[in-house]
Amino acid sequence: MVRKFLSKGFRVKSAIDYEESMDVLHEEKPDIILLDLILPGEKNGFSILSHLKTDNRMKTVPVIVLSNLGQQNDIDKAKMLGAVGFMIKANYSLNEIVEKVDGVLNERPAVFKALG
Repeated sequence: MVRKFLSKGFRVKSAIDYEESMDVLHEEKPDIILLDLILPGEKNGFSILSHLKTDNRMKTVPVIVLSNLGQQNDIDKAKMLGAVGFMIKANYSLNEIVEKVDGVLNERPAVFKALG
């Protein structure tokens, strides 16, 4: 996925878990965050969303949850925690994911979208 975004001209930073995510986010404020909910370790993507919501520097950064968790309660929780969209990985090709990210960056939506 990183290669696909790089090939489309995006600058990409990635992190594997909560701690690494916090390090990356403190290095540079991103234009958008793609966030999986399932992460190694004790903290998950919801923990990152909770942190972002309370961080004055990061709370305006749009977050798209990109996960294979797709239960309605997961979608509702992501929305409550400030995600601008929720995509179930298995339902999208890499090209479609890139298009959705590009669309969110161009729109800067103020409301949650079921990206589809």
